[in-house]
Amino acid sequence: MMMAAHSVRIQENYTSVVAQRQLATVFDHFLLFFIDIEPIISATFLFIAGFSLTLSLKPSLDNAAQRQWYNGLFKRAAALYGVAIVFFIAEYGLQWPDMLVSAGVLGIIATSLLVSAALLLYGGKDKGLIIATCICLAATYFLETNNIQIPGLNTGSGGMLPLVVMGFLGTLLGLNYKRYQDNALFGGLLIAGIIAVFGFVTQYPNTFVYKSYFTFYASQPLDNLYQSLLALFSDEAVGRQRLVGFWNHSSIYPLRFTVLILFGLILSVKLFKNASQPALKFLNALGSYGLTIYVYHLMVLALLEVTGIKPQTGWQTLLLILALILSGYAIIRNRIRLDPDTN
Repeated sequence: MMMAAHSVRIQENYTSVVAQRQLATVFDHFLLFFIDIEPIISATFLFIAGFSLTLSLKPSLDNAAQRQWYNGLFKRAAALYGVAIVFFIAEYGLQWPDMLVSAGVLGIIATSLLVSAALLLYGGKDKGLIIATCICLAATYFLETNNIQIPGLNTGSGGMLPLVVMGFLGTLLGLNYKRYQDNALFGGLLIAGIIAVFGFVTQYPNTFVYKSYFTFYASQPLDNLYQSLLALFSDEAVGRQRLVGFWNHSSIYPLRFTVLILFGLILSVKLFKNASQPALKFLNALGSYGLTIYVYHLMVLALLEVTGIKPQTGWQTLLLILALILSGYAIIRNRIRLDPDTN
């Protein structure tokens, strides 16, 4: 889903299609649907990452093995955060401090995984995750109601709050799933459903749009990056400040939509648990290597953006998405073939 939301953005007529949806084709409307639900897509991504994290931690590990597991996770998370910074710089150039503290959803995932893992090992597990969730939601609400905007926390391309909460909730569910199996899933669904009822009583918005001042030196990303690098060492490059808007989940969002995400997770678990048919194996492989596919598709889209080889219409964008999925699956299968232990 995130692949569709990103791919349509590089479509040549994307701006005009968004501005005049009545003129959009059936293919365009299908793709714009993923733009409309992008907040729940990113929230789902965090939730599943947290859920998977718990399943990767074996309860039989001793203290030394747990530290080794966390150190390995730290290295992967650092690499993921580094990738987020690279993608941010490629798109927006050198923007301080956003490029370091608000680099995008990959950076949020990396941070959420590290904090969740630390709470699992050293922070009281369930208790620590629940306390961290409450603190983050309260902090988000305080920032919103007082109109306080802090890059990296609630503004910019990768505002941590409250999206990290979805990672905490996914970790909490995964922890209890290991203990109680399906009872944890359906119990969590019931609790999330009750909370959602209270969440929808209020008219509080699901998202807020915050604007950041960025300095741009050229309209094309590659030229802008080159000029922003040049500006570090000389006064030849002259940039212009521009307000760039980014939406951010509100503090009420996790309370309202966790039930929907959890319902989708239950369907996925039931569907993929005993995947024997080729189609299910295909989808299961894509889900297991979701982060790898995510990074891969961003690299391809960045290359298309730089070279100017972009889809012109909705049906061409759909073909691009299909090509990304199939080529990504081929990469996964080759990785599994070379290293069967990763399967």
